[in-house]
Amino acid sequence: RAAKKNAAVFFLVAVAAAMMRLVMVFLSVVGRRAFYNIPSRRRLSSALSAVRRRGPDPEARRKELAAARAAEVQILGREPPERKAIPARAKREVLVRQRYTCVACGCMLPVDHEFDHVVPVALNGSNDVTNIQALCRRCHTQKTRDQRHTILKARPPAEPPKRTVTPPPPPPPPPPPRVVVRHNEGQRRAVETEAKAVRVVAGPGTGKTRVLIDRVADLISRRNAAPHSILAVTFSNKAANELRERLDDGPLQADSLSVGTFHRVCLQILRRDVDGLADSPIERGFAVYDQAAMIALTKYCIKDVLNLDKETYPPVRVQSMISTAKNLRATSLADVILEQRRRVAKKKKELIDDSYDDSYDDDDEYVATLDLIYREYQLELARRNAVDFDDMLLLTARLLSENHGVRDKYRRRWRHVLVDEFQDTNGLQFDVLKGLAGGESQSVFVVGDADQAIYGWRGADYANLEKFDEAFDNPEKVVLTLNYRSTQPILDAASAVVAATSTRRRDDVTLVAAAALGEEEEDYDDDNSGTPPPGKKKKKARKGVSLVAVEDQDGEARYVADVVKRVVDAEDFSIGILYRTNAQSGHLERELLSRGVAFTLAQGRAFFERKEVMDAMALLRLVNAPSDDLALERVANVPPRGFGAKSMLALREAARADDVPLVDAVDGAQLRPKARDALKSFLGVVVESGDRFRAHRNDTTQNKDDDLVVTTSPSQRFRDNHRRTLLLEDEEEEGKKVKKNDDDDDEDATGPPPGTVAS
Repeated sequence: RAAKKNAAVFFLVAVAAAMMRLVMVFLSVVGRRAFYNIPSRRRLSSALSAVRRRGPDPEARRKELAAARAAEVQILGREPPERKAIPARAKREVLVRQRYTCVACGCMLPVDHEFDHVVPVALNGSNDVTNIQALCRRCHTQKTRDQRHTILKARPPAEPPKRTVTPPPPPPPPPPPRVVVRHNEGQRRAVETEAKAVRVVAGPGTGKTRVLIDRVADLISRRNAAPHSILAVTFSNKAANELRERLDDGPLQADSLSVGTFHRVCLQILRRDVDGLADSPIERGFAVYDQAAMIALTKYCIKDVLNLDKETYPPVRVQSMISTAKNLRATSLADVILEQRRRVAKKKKELIDDSYDDSYDDDDEYVATLDLIYREYQLELARRNAVDFDDMLLLTARLLSENHGVRDKYRRRWRHVLVDEFQDTNGLQFDVLKGLAGGESQSVFVVGDADQAIYGWRGADYANLEKFDEAFDNPEKVVLTLNYRSTQPILDAASAVVAATSTRRRDDVTLVAAAALGEEEEDYDDDNSGTPPPGKKKKKARKGVSLVAVEDQDGEARYVADVVKRVVDAEDFSIGILYRTNAQSGHLERELLSRGVAFTLAQGRAFFERKEVMDAMALLRLVNAPSDDLALERVANVPPRGFGAKSMLALREAARADDVPLVDAVDGAQLRPKARDALKSFLGVVVESGDRFRAHRNDTTQNKDDDLVVTTSPSQRFRDNHRRTLLLEDEEEEGKKVKKNDDDDDEDATGPPPGTVAS
């Protein structure tokens, strides 16, 4: 209690001291101001005497100031700049610094005192606060008179007029260095041709991307084309970025080069000139809907606007139909759908049987509903002032064909237009190209190959290659046939497959491997002549392509694994296995592992390293041995059954305390009832499955010595025949080595040994 009392007293004393200090400070400030602003009797008499000595009247003072200003104008030869008024804060600072006394005579400053510059502005004085002083009226008048004469005396002599010398114009910048690269004959012709319209037929692996890049470099370096006058259209944004990076890496700086996809170029045009499109509800500042937004809008029109069933009219499928209709410039889905049905029926009749009924089901109500969805979709886009990916192409094609002013503006801007992967363009993209590159003073350069057209399902039309020859006058056709990617057997096989399965008009392209011409260090013997090129050593020719028919994917994996095993055992070769989908790798990995062949998965995760496969393997290990703790820890909660990490931790602690496996510590562990019941139910199924498996294995072991084994599975018969064939081939090889010098070698060496039946 005494301590609290002392603390309270100390606090009150401190507060009182602080208050007293604040009062003293306040009184000192107020007293100082009162001392300077309210003069005492003696100071008042001094102020009055100063007023009496003030001098001439204000009119005379104004005349003196006017004379000083005239002197300043005479010195400077021009009207002096308007001076800013001295801020009030600076005045207060000057008064405090001078202690409210005149800097000249030391008298107490009157109420109507003046502020002046220590060094006049006419004598290069500054407006800084350190160059400002406070004067009484008399001292200020006298200073003004004295400085007027000082300013007049300091008048600089008149300078002679300066003669303006125009510097010579800078020399023109040197032309950019010409890019020198190594090309084959076809590439050189494509890069350096002077034709206005060029179509390059570039097979796979012939360096078409290099040709396109070097064409741009040649336009800039040799033909002195401005980079901003070149438009390069690529198939994807990735290809556009790669093109720009490869140009920037060289001696040419292509910062102003226009590079992008068709959609990007069309979006750039619409952002600037969409107002030039007549009768269009789309205005500036429109939104762009991507694929997800397009499907969401289609779903909204089907479900919310028209109240239709999504199962009958799937949004993804309907959106695909709408996209196809826009690419065909169709205002209704009816004609598009009916044309697709006619085409499919005709194709089935050609491929299946001539007697196939090519009639189709003309469901008018279904088609009319789809057409209604299309109209609602377009109305909703217009209401939201938005465009989708197909509208970007459609509106740009309309703008360039209807508004000639906009078309001519972009033709003047882009004098050279280059297009990559031309075989994958659709009809709208071809119309955009004609609108941008149809001028007489323009050059257009396209690269494509009809045999590589793989996006027909997305609206691409390889017939644009033929339309190009008709739309542009006297186009030059350049064919690239030298392949840098594959060997000649692969090229021959691929060309044969394409030629046999193609029913369209194709460019006559015969691909030749660069290795066959000595371009690369590869095996050769392509013409089977046995004569190597000059300066080359003849190498052993590899076999060509083999076509093998198997029964199923298991047989395919076994065949490949057997061939790989035999080749690896015979020669030290590196072997690559290509498959179409990742699902096929599991069968191949299993067969290779069973034969002891080491392999590396080039991309992705190996089959037996995938989570679902490792879970299944752990489950099988647990069925075989319930005491496998690692297997139980992995699958105890797979799929989720309410047995989480905390429950597993409690089970481990109980098993460690009793020194037993996890499966035997379930009853003694401190688990929640729900988790205990879930784990017991799971382990019951595991133990039951293990008992059934072991019982079945024992029954199979008892019948192992039976003489008659009947195999009814076709796949089992195929496996037996395949292995028997491999055994026969091995015996043939051994027989050839033994009977190499035998005179009785009249028997057919390719036939099976006596006593066997060929499969």
